[in-house]
Amino acid sequence: MTASADACTPLLQLLDSVFAATYRWLDTTPQGRLVSRFTSSFSTIDGQVIETTYMLLDIVVLILVRLIAIAAVAPVAGLVGLAVGVLGALIAQVFIHLNLYVCPIHPSP
Repeated sequence: MTASADACTPLLQLLDSVFAATYRWLDTTPQGRLVSRFTSSFSTIDGQVIETTYMLLDIVVLILVRLIAIAAVAPVAGLVGLAVGVLGALIAQVFIHLNLYVCPIHPSP
């Protein structure tokens, strides 16, 4: 839930700045620029989320099928695989948490 809130922060800041703008600025700025800015931000986030989710599901299903096949033949290997998977998930959580502070989602033009 925190990652989705962090992803919405730039869009909320953009929306707040538009609502806080003076009427003169809104009269002189073409509506197309405002719409274009919002749609490019949304498409950047949505496109990455859909593509990444598809790749993640594909990899997870492939790994689970292989792990189940190996565990059926050698149960000890299944336990080792499960332990490695848990360790990998913990390392991935730490990496994602640290990477959010280093890389912005999409720099402003």
